[in-house]
Amino acid sequence: MRKAALSPDGRLVAMSARMTLLWDLQAGAEVTLGEARQLRAAVLVFDPTGQWLLCGSGWAMSLVDVATGQTRHAWFLPRQDEAKAAGFLADGALVYVLTQHGLLVWPLKALPEAAKKGEKVTPIATLRAPAKGEWRAVSAADDGTMLVTDMGYPDGSATLWNPHSGEVRFTQKLRGSLGGGAALSPDGKRAALLLDGALCFYDVGQELTLRHRAPLDLRRGDIATLAFDRTGQTVVWACDQEVKLWDAASGAVLASVPAKSRNHAPVATLCTLNPQLLLTVEPLALFELR
Repeated sequence: MRKAALSPDGRLVAMSARMTLLWDLQAGAEVTLGEARQLRAAVLVFDPTGQWLLCGSGWAMSLVDVATGQTRHAWFLPRQDEAKAAGFLADGALVYVLTQHGLLVWPLKALPEAAKKGEKVTPIATLRAPAKGEWRAVSAADDGTMLVTDMGYPDGSATLWNPHSGEVRFTQKLRGSLGGGAALSPDGKRAALLLDGALCFYDVGQELTLRHRAPLDLRRGDIATLAFDRTGQTVVWACDQEVKLWDAASGAVLASVPAKSRNHAPVATLCTLNPQLLLTVEPLALFELR
């Protein structure tokens, strides 16, 4: 299993291994996909309405209409950059893709319209990676503010960016090596980063202010992912051994669930249900957060 995503209503699971499948949990049956089924997607994400599924394989992106299973727009990323992450802003108006060299943003509405006309859609905003670095992870708040991390060498950095205005609020050097995980709370006031083998909790203002630092038992080669729940009060951390829930205010561990992986780390995907659900990959499992 390479990637998986849970629809906002908790009904559909998209998953990718040798091909991409869409599964209806209520009906217990596969939902027909068109040409997107042939993709070995490394990026899978639903939009906030559950109407669209964004698939990324290498530098090829596809926007799939979930109701019909048909691809409504397909395009290639510039410079043949591979998609590292992707998502939709909370209002569903913009879609973004993170590559090694840039964070690119498109208006969602324009993509299927361009496909009908055979036109190319250019990004309305792009945040270029530093000349001697590369983007590592991205997370977005409900107002569209985006936190993006640069792995850098020897130290990484974090940038807070508004794609609507193009304004960079700050770029802050972080003393240490950044892991692959980065999370911004829905209200944009808190952040969590993996830094030098520790989970670090920050307040977000004109800069990142460290509140708590929790060392992690990570082995070399382990991959870990981060996400906030919808309340912004809980951070979900997943690695190839377990899934942990942390209190974002105190940095205390709330719960720990074994999630043994045969290959790589579970990928935490939070949906907007109440109570919320957590989907992990390798193993493919659905948890209820209580």
